[in-house]
Amino acid sequence: MILLCGSFVIMKMRNALGSLLVCLMVIGLNSVYAQRYTSNNPAYIKLVKKADSALEKSDFGKAVALYSEALNISNKSVRTVSKAALANMKVGNLQVAITLLNQAHETDWKLACTYLGSHAADYTDLQNNPSFLAIFEDCEKKMAAYEREVDGVYQDSIQALYNRDQMHRATFESLALNHGYNSPQMQEAKQLQQAADALNQKILAELLQTKGFPTLTKVKRSATQTALSILQRADTSVINKWIPTIKKLITEKELLEADCAYIIDFALVQQAKPQIYGTQLYRDKADNLLKPRPFTSLSAVTQSRKLAGLPLWSEYLLQMGAEQPASPKNTPVIKKRSVKNAK
Repeated sequence: MILLCGSFVIMKMRNALGSLLVCLMVIGLNSVYAQRYTSNNPAYIKLVKKADSALEKSDFGKAVALYSEALNISNKSVRTVSKAALANMKVGNLQVAITLLNQAHETDWKLACTYLGSHAADYTDLQNNPSFLAIFEDCEKKMAAYEREVDGVYQDSIQALYNRDQMHRATFESLALNHGYNSPQMQEAKQLQQAADALNQKILAELLQTKGFPTLTKVKRSATQTALSILQRADTSVINKWIPTIKKLITEKELLEADCAYIIDFALVQQAKPQIYGTQLYRDKADNLLKPRPFTSLSAVTQSRKLAGLPLWSEYLLQMGAEQPASPKNTPVIKKRSVKNAK
């Protein structure tokens, strides 16, 4: 390891860690903010919120005390442990900071390196610390090894699915605006897209059969998202076949729960069951309002979305222009979907 000093090392660290962050984000592992809370304990969540606020206000001593209390309850959040390390560094507890950074690194190196990369400029007090530089170098080595493991052929195959998925679908809005939703031009584009969707389902089925599900250790996150999106257009029986595998891969950290929320909810609604994450909406013909399909409870959906790292449900519904529900509603179940009527 080469130890540099002065402003040059700061520039080197910022550039290198910044490049590392870009690589991690491209691969799609920047889910550190989805891991803010790793405990449902109200006391833990309250302490983390107060600690974050103290850190933002540069009240480092208070932040150290609050993070310490929170970590006594749960120390599995890479984000919280990393921020506790930052607070300790700011008050001069450099060895404690290093210990916490190592702890975060051991818990999940991908998330830890992502956080380190996005906050490179904050760690200048540790620029000459051999232990800190060792963590940084380990990030670089693991990242390089990880990139070599990505299946480029599988990645390209899934990208081709995405291109075909959007081939005609991307023109729907302009065609509806210029010619009308029921125009011959629109109907032709929909028929062409249906044929493309059917071909995509055939190719995806072959890929899943021969290569297994595209996980974060096989391809970039964008590819896992595309595969999930394409799969959601499949026949209900096909979707239901893969749901147990998807849930298992979430627990193994091979897929991000936030990316799988839509297809999990979709499968539940297709079975006339309440959704978990509140992603599925419908337009009520009685008042023409966009509303959530049946869900467990407002508190359960809120908690599920928080643990998955999804935006607040109220924010999601506002963004979609949907009604804000106060309690579950007996909304109609959508028709079972097949490749033939996929849109």
